[in-house]
Amino acid sequence: MPAASAPDLQLSLLAINDFHGQLQDKDPTPTRVRIRDPKDSSRQIMVPGGGIAYLATMLDRLRAKDPQALFVAAGDLIGASPLTSMLLKDEPTLQAMSDIGLSASALGNHELDAGMAELQRKMAGRCPAEGCAFPSFKTPTFQYLAANMVQADTGQPVLQPWKMVEIGRA
Repeated sequence: MPAASAPDLQLSLLAINDFHGQLQDKDPTPTRVRIRDPKDSSRQIMVPGGGIAYLATMLDRLRAKDPQALFVAAGDLIGASPLTSMLLKDEPTLQAMSDIGLSASALGNHELDAGMAELQRKMAGRCPAEGCAFPSFKTPTFQYLAANMVQADTGQPVLQPWKMVEIGRA
């Protein structure tokens, strides 16, 4: 007799990329994005698109509709960041991503702007000898994943190439 198959699971992914430490919506040059005009689909309009508050609000709205949705990123959460994040070594951005429930992110090239050792320090939640730039910095609750980056001397991945993520919330 064939084994019973597990029921299908519908999974919603809420995904971002290239956040680049855009914590504030009113930096000297606010981020704006072009979208299709909801009143006239033949036109496009510019709308505010930056800031952790905008992102957190949108995630809350989407999670209200689908509480099992998984929030992931495709890299470049940090690096090439505005001063509000960069001067604090992007620690506030990593903290904010944890606070809004990021599950995992691919490793982007800008995560390595300060080098692999600095990224590993941040991911372990360690502060340098002089202390963390962002006093309330804690170990991020999400994982960086990198399937295509290996150590030259061993050929082993520098980070986990994948991670099983528990879907849902307690």
